[in-house]
Amino acid sequence: MPSTAAKDDRISIRTPPELKRMLIAAAAVSNISMTDFLLNAARKAAETVLAESRQITLNQQEWDRFMDLLDNPPPPNAALRAAMQRHHALLD
Repeated sequence: MPSTAAKDDRISIRTPPELKRMLIAAAAVSNISMTDFLLNAARKAAETVLAESRQITLNQQEWDRFMDLLDNPPPPNAALRAAMQRHHALLD
């Protein structure tokens, strides 16, 4: 999945020799350059990490509590009322 965008930025990394040999071999087996191999692997890992950081997982008890709060929200407290007043002041 080589990118057609300009490749102006550079990343330098140090690696143990055995890992470098493994990366070179994996890139060769994949029939792509080591740069493209590393970029593809890094992109996949970054996408996974970012997707997981944006996802919230709830157990059944937490889900039930969440749904109950949506159906029966607590009354506004002082901090929420103050925030709404500031918001309305900005809109006026």
